[in-house]
Amino acid sequence: MTTFHVVDSARSESLTDAVARRLRGKLAERRISGLELATRSGMGRAMISRRLSGQTALNTDELELIENVTGISAAYLLTGIEETPAGPNGPDGGSVVRHQGLEPRTR
Repeated sequence: MTTFHVVDSARSESLTDAVARRLRGKLAERRISGLELATRSGMGRAMISRRLSGQTALNTDELELIENVTGISAAYLLTGIEETPAGPNGPDGGSVVRHQGLEPRTR
């Protein structure tokens, strides 16, 4: 079971700006600098700077590359929805209730 969390509120910003903001936030959480991202990805420092500032949109190949070198989900960057795998006790710490279905159990 997977739980999705919407982490963005309604904002009046372009998708390019939203992706740049989310990427900056996740890089900060992981303590990855723009210079380190440039080194890991093989992209130039100026190219990274323009994308982090929202001056230039990230394309899908760049999103995939960033996901591969940082572990930051491209889906999260595009949507603002974080996927959280549920643990054995459910996403909220409570017990997981399994669906029983309508048919009797087989033995």
